Amino acid sequence: ATFNRLQSRTGLEQIEPVKQKRVYGVYHHFYNHPYNIIGMEILAKDLYPEVFRDLDPTADYHHIVTHFTGLPDAPVILSTP
Repeated sequence: ATFNRLQSRTGLEQIEPVKQKRVYGVYHHFYNHPYNIIGMEILAKDLYPEVFRDLDPTADYHHIVTHFTGLPDAPVILSTP
């Protein structure tokens, strides 16, 4: 909801990425947290899928959780179309 409100602000509809529906948001835990590498992988795949086709942010997230934290390895949604 907040992301949609941001995109609908006056004047933003004139910006080329908004016109082309190429506006992305990053969940705060993925830019202000040790998991930021996962956020960067997601952005890389979203922006340049042909270049970063071998990246697997979900697998990397699960690797970090299971090897470096005491958190349970639960299902997670990292990106949506």
